[in-house]
Amino acid sequence: MKAKADNSIKVFGANVLLTHLKAFSAEIEGVRNSKDIEAVHRMRVASRRLYSTLPLFSSALPQHKSQRWLDSITRVSQELGAVRDNDVQIDFLRNQVLTLTEARYKPGINRLILRLSQSHEKLQRKVFNALDKIEEEEMVEEMTKALEPWQERADQVYLFTPAIYTLAFEAIVSRLDPFLALEEFIFKPEQIKEIHEMRMCAKWLRYTCETFAPLYSNGLKIPLQALRGLQEALGDLHDCDVWIQYLPGFMREEEKRTLTYFGNARSYHTLAPGLAYILAQKQQQRLTLYQTFILSWQQWQDENVWGGLRQSIQMPFSQQIEKPAATEEPA
Repeated sequence: MKAKADNSIKVFGANVLLTHLKAFSAEIEGVRNSKDIEAVHRMRVASRRLYSTLPLFSSALPQHKSQRWLDSITRVSQELGAVRDNDVQIDFLRNQVLTLTEARYKPGINRLILRLSQSHEKLQRKVFNALDKIEEEEMVEEMTKALEPWQERADQVYLFTPAIYTLAFEAIVSRLDPFLALEEFIFKPEQIKEIHEMRMCAKWLRYTCETFAPLYSNGLKIPLQALRGLQEALGDLHDCDVWIQYLPGFMREEEKRTLTYFGNARSYHTLAPGLAYILAQKQQQRLTLYQTFILSWQQWQDENVWGGLRQSIQMPFSQQIEKPAATEEPA
């Protein structure tokens, strides 16, 4: 049974969406100035929260515009993700150069920094183009105009209705089931694709739980704490996988460039030690991170974290929930 789009959903959703929208728009200037790499991270998170929750509360928005807004936000989020990953990689390598004890590794790492920096401007331009489109469409202003009338009704509408709890239950279960279905793959460290997919499922499950947490007396505190830890652990693991998959191809390409430019590959030999050093470092780090993650997963299972989440979102249905009187919708 699908949750009906009553006023409790619209008011609750307006509060959620406006919070994320304000967080998103607050970072636009900082992202355009390109002085604070954390502005990119904050906008990326806000954009992800926006496009993960917008479909849940589309009833509070004009139907003919909500899909267009969702597409624009999704595009910005994807471009921000590419820039953020690039920023993190460059920052990691610069810190490596500062802490190196063997000078022979520096040429290779510096070459990596150079190539990643060269791609940064192109990635950044894609973000600017996506933001240009959002500003041309006046998305922030139009969404705000559509949502604020519902937010202003917060004192007039009773939120804790069967409809909002039904929506919360269906939304969380729709994220929880695919997440748990991937458990069989996490005990196979070579299943990189499936482990990454579990990370993505955990992210959407976390955002959905955070959205509806205020509806529950326990605030879904325990599963949210586990999901944050899991997302961080699998994020670090994924970063290692990206390096491990990227570096061999990069090494071949740099050797080819050197051969083409100089007619021989001798100068590449000064780059190889540093590149091999980063690759070996990431391979060892992945092994350690994976072992730590498995121990954490087993602990979460022993504590019945995921079963407890399902029980928490089922509990309101065993209690009497008073339904508010019907109210008129804002114009």
